[in-house]
Amino acid sequence: MLLVSELFKELFQFNFTPVLILIFLLVFLLTNSLSDKKLNRQFIITIGIVFALVVVDSVEYYLSTLSYPTYARIVTSILGYTLRPIIIMNVILLVHKFKPKNLFLYFIPCIFVFLITSTALFSDITFSYTESNEFVRGPLGLIPHIISLFYLVLTFYFSFTMYREKSILENVLVIALISSILFSMIIEMAFKIEGILNMSIVISIAFYYLHINVQAAKRDILTGALNRQTFYHDSERIIKNLFAIISMDLNDLKHINDNFGHLSGDELIIGFTNVVSDCLKSGSKLYRIGGDEFIVLVTKKLTMYEIEDMVNDIKKAIEQNNYSCAIGIAYVDNLDEPFDSILKRADDLMYQDKEKKKRLD
Repeated sequence: MLLVSELFKELFQFNFTPVLILIFLLVFLLTNSLSDKKLNRQFIITIGIVFALVVVDSVEYYLSTLSYPTYARIVTSILGYTLRPIIIMNVILLVHKFKPKNLFLYFIPCIFVFLITSTALFSDITFSYTESNEFVRGPLGLIPHIISLFYLVLTFYFSFTMYREKSILENVLVIALISSILFSMIIEMAFKIEGILNMSIVISIAFYYLHINVQAAKRDILTGALNRQTFYHDSERIIKNLFAIISMDLNDLKHINDNFGHLSGDELIIGFTNVVSDCLKSGSKLYRIGGDEFIVLVTKKLTMYEIEDMVNDIKKAIEQNNYSCAIGIAYVDNLDEPFDSILKRADDLMYQDKEKKKRLD
């Protein structure tokens, strides 16, 4: 049995950094009123479960230093095995921001892990301890690890099947974070190194929280479209690959604000953003420049025909929602033409379209 001072030193070494990260992350979550409340709640739940795992693992580590086995060690081992897949499942909910139908079904493997490991209280089918307190893996001892692996594979699956809803950067980040958790789990199993998996999970959660807040700063608070600052940043970055600029402006927004209130105007702008976003093709990005002014930057991934089809889809979708907008498209004909000049051409065509609609009305 380790001396109390040595045991405390090792536990402090294992847990200081992850606990500190969890505390700071929790403070940020509780004080960041601008973040999505549902997502914040999911982060807080995940942090609570991770903290519980750190406590359980610490108690189990202490009990492992005893010269004799105890029921308390069996219980903490059961809890540790169960909490790990639950955390990974919560990570799936975090990174993919979705609530699947029959969510309970996704947690059935976690319940199975709890039931199968609980047999250690009266059987050695999953794991047991010798009279000298040595761990012995039973015939079904790998089941908890296989379930955790299943959840990691499930995360990879969702990353690939839902890639259209995320940027390439976010998908790469999610895959990298899940890969680090998987690697840590393998290392911990193979070399019996304590604390590696917990540290990896904590860092992954904190890093992902940092990522989504950085991304949130790029977006308009009301609509979720990319904001004006991001527009100017992206215009400099993709200028060599720019193919077209689409300028859009809602019609009659002032009339709606004056007669029905700004809340109705905001709902119209949000609805317009959602409609346009649904019609966008890969290679195009939507920006809210201000008020009811929107810009779509289109790269060379799309052809002129694909852009025209996309704009027609936008027009049809907007008409189906009983409102209208003016649209102007400026194609890049000369690679040496300044960006501001292309943007002005798109704006001029948009205003011409607006005037044409006014004459028709």
